[in-house]
Amino acid sequence: MKKLRYFAEFIIVIFCFSLFKIIGVKYSSIIGGYIGKYLGFLFREKKIAFKNLKIAFPEKNDLEIKSILENTYINIGKIFGEYVHIKKFTINNIKPSITFNDFQKIEKLKNLKKPILFFSGHFSNFELMAKGIYDLGFNIYAIYRPLNNFFLDPIMMYIRRNYICPNQIKKGGEGTRELLKQIKNNNPIAIMVDQRLSSGIKVPFFSQEAFTTDTPAQLAVKFDAKLVPV
Repeated sequence: MKKLRYFAEFIIVIFCFSLFKIIGVKYSSIIGGYIGKYLGFLFREKKIAFKNLKIAFPEKNDLEIKSILENTYINIGKIFGEYVHIKKFTINNIKPSITFNDFQKIEKLKNLKKPILFFSGHFSNFELMAKGIYDLGFNIYAIYRPLNNFFLDPIMMYIRRNYICPNQIKKGGEGTRELLKQIKNNNPIAIMVDQRLSSGIKVPFFSQEAFTTDTPAQLAVKFDAKLVPV
């Protein structure tokens, strides 16, 4: 049953990607937003998201929480619409563009003789972090989690390697060895630190105890790496 569902998702995504490629990035993002808005209720995690938003914003009523959740789904839909156009996002003033606020700091980072850990969360189109840093001339390695859908995962890997950043490190034991190798070679790493964990250190997050990754901190201490939030 799961294989059948994954294959159905694969067909739908291929159809959408083919359509998005024809209509351009602007309208793909808009249509993707509508898809997220009206189909977001199908996400299995919506109850968890609603519950967590109530914890984060106890002063807001259910209607306001639902509005935040709807905008979250719109953002996810926009990212979905932008995937086939992601190579068009460049560091210039021509839209769609990636903007950096301080090129002097970037030049300082380029001249460092130590590894750099760029870390971020799933904000807006989160794929642009690794792409933007790679386009700036950093030989960056991005850590990724494979999709559960094994039909779609090769497509996403193709997009990531060809349009975002060619150096991809898969999460897991083999990926950890590759990560350590690249850090020892002073190559920069891009990592997302806001995913759900079942282990790590517990820290207060919106007054709730939450497992939090300490991997960037451990690597920074062990290899004297520079931590750079994005």
